[in-house]
Amino acid sequence: MNSDDFYNSLKSQLEQAATGAQALNTEAWPHLRVAINNLFDKLEVLTREEFDAQNAVLMRSRAKIDLLEEQLLTLEQSMQNIK
Repeated sequence: MNSDDFYNSLKSQLEQAATGAQALNTEAWPHLRVAINNLFDKLEVLTREEFDAQNAVLMRSRAKIDLLEEQLLTLEQSMQNIK
């Protein structure tokens, strides 16, 4: 289960409990959302967007490293040919 699914499931369950019990009013929901968000921050859970952004950075870095490795290999081969 990914973090978005977990968050949505938790939110849905809390909403159902609140609706059934009439325990939480409209003033309490913003505070509850803040508490849930704080919990996720402490757990260091990433959003899908954050994960995708970091994955894109990693892919670009990997491509640059691959290119640099190829250039280094070419230079090493050139140096061996000069000797």
